[in-house]
Amino acid sequence: MTCKENHRRHLSPDNQLGPSSLLLKVRRGVLSTMACLLSASTSSAGGSIIGNGAGLVENNFAYVYSILPNSIEECFAFKNCDLSTSEQSLLKKIQNVLSLNKSLKTNIEFVSEKQNPGFFTTGDNEDHRIAKTCLDNSCPIYVNLDLLYDKDGKPALEIPTIASVLIHELGHQAGEGSHTTLDILGSKLRKAFLLKISSNKLLTGTSIGFVVSIINQKFPFQYSDLFVGFEDQAPLNITQELMKEVHCSKTEDALAGFELYNGHFLGSLKSADNSPIINYGLWINLSCFNEEREEITSETWEIEFSLPKNLIPEVTKNQKISLE
Repeated sequence: MTCKENHRRHLSPDNQLGPSSLLLKVRRGVLSTMACLLSASTSSAGGSIIGNGAGLVENNFAYVYSILPNSIEECFAFKNCDLSTSEQSLLKKIQNVLSLNKSLKTNIEFVSEKQNPGFFTTGDNEDHRIAKTCLDNSCPIYVNLDLLYDKDGKPALEIPTIASVLIHELGHQAGEGSHTTLDILGSKLRKAFLLKISSNKLLTGTSIGFVVSIINQKFPFQYSDLFVGFEDQAPLNITQELMKEVHCSKTEDALAGFELYNGHFLGSLKSADNSPIINYGLWINLSCFNEEREEITSETWEIEFSLPKNLIPEVTKNQKISLE
């Protein structure tokens, strides 16, 4: 059974359900569903990402594409994207395109405008576009490789902007030709993504900082992705490693959702071999489901961990706290 089938079997959320109703849909198999989700990679988006895909921004394009289906469902379920009736209709068409695109060999392709002059010129007033595609899903989304980084090699596009770009191009693939319509829809998804993300950067004595980012999702249930890495490199998702240390306080309760927040650096130090070790702390809200009582309770834990050179988290503190 695929992760998606597992979601549907055990959660089966209705598009109109609110947060508490969504959680109360959790029944048997919730742990296996979460395991699927935590182990999923960007390949879950279907197709592939080709071109120069080694950089941070390219990886962020792949990541955002992979979570767009759930992010769109979140817009509908929680009504948090301020969509008009026509925008809801267009976003449903984009959902359908994303579903169809899973069978495609390539979803996103990175192309250099400098090496292919005129490739991104789609009209008299549309030079140097960041991306382009077709008015159907017969071709991938082409992304302008030359506009992904600034002159110092730092990312020129953050995740919320990437979400806006992808929604715009997927809207074209859904048959919408109006750039204005898609710009407005993209801006609403960008705003929704801004509310999902929190990042902290630690200066390391060079121009390249170390970044820890938390991206919270509410669909199909509450969960978070935790990314770490130097800002000139592709980030590493350490959620699965960290969650190995997390559990509800009562052994009979199953973990039905979690949210990471209040992230903060605890400083940095040097190990014996002079490799940097980053120390980080955060809080985590756990939704714990008791099947016998059909009840969900909330717990808050404080976690601290170190990140050695290999960036595999080593938990140094895992303590339940009271916020009363």
